[in-house]
Amino acid sequence: MSVRIIFTHGIMGNNRIFDPLIEEVSGWQGDISCECVTLPGHGGNALDFAASSMAKWQECLDNHVAAAQRQYDHVILVGHSMGGLLSVQSALTYPLKVRGLFMLALPLKISMKPRYAANAVCAAMGWRKGCANVSATIEAAGVSDSNLFHYIATTPRYIELFRKSARTRELLDKVTVPMLAVLSKNDSIVAFDSARIAEKAGAQVCRLQESDHFLYTPREMQLCRGRFRMFVGACTGMSIR
Repeated sequence: MSVRIIFTHGIMGNNRIFDPLIEEVSGWQGDISCECVTLPGHGGNALDFAASSMAKWQECLDNHVAAAQRQYDHVILVGHSMGGLLSVQSALTYPLKVRGLFMLALPLKISMKPRYAANAVCAAMGWRKGCANVSATIEAAGVSDSNLFHYIATTPRYIELFRKSARTRELLDKVTVPMLAVLSKNDSIVAFDSARIAEKAGAQVCRLQESDHFLYTPREMQLCRGRFRMFVGACTGMSIR
């Protein structure tokens, strides 16, 4: 029995956010492999990012899921932030072998706090690198551009993000496989009410109290790793140790 775990990052993000979970998987026994999706427009500057779109990001993940279903017995989708929204749609489009959705910071409702904007600006300009949240934002960034005017061009992508969030709220209860959403009360982007919405749609919810959108405390990340291990085991019927 083979398992493919597909990780998808969030908007303007990269896959380093999943390093602790991938490290967790590396210690498991069995035919379990990981794949990290880098969405179009990520890995370059803000103008590269602005030239992409939500439709291209969804198509990219859909293609990875379709390919995995042809090669593996079980597929688990893991998304951070927008990656969770994309994973919901992919699970509905390609349901054949998708066994579960594990979603970190799932933005079913978005509420960007001032400190998120402050951290993002500092990260772009290379300021306050000694601040833990700024360092985490830099580490998680999939777009590098010190010209703040370039970020104006990214506005349409964020409008698409809000629309995707609203659309996912309508679709979530149509997902028939197990879902687990990890949400933090201290998240500077995702409204904590997303937890209630996810539960209402039938998802399991792991509520954190201390972690931010990119910065997870060691204790709460250890909790996430444990929940992830149990979730994958339950979805695939494998005994994971």
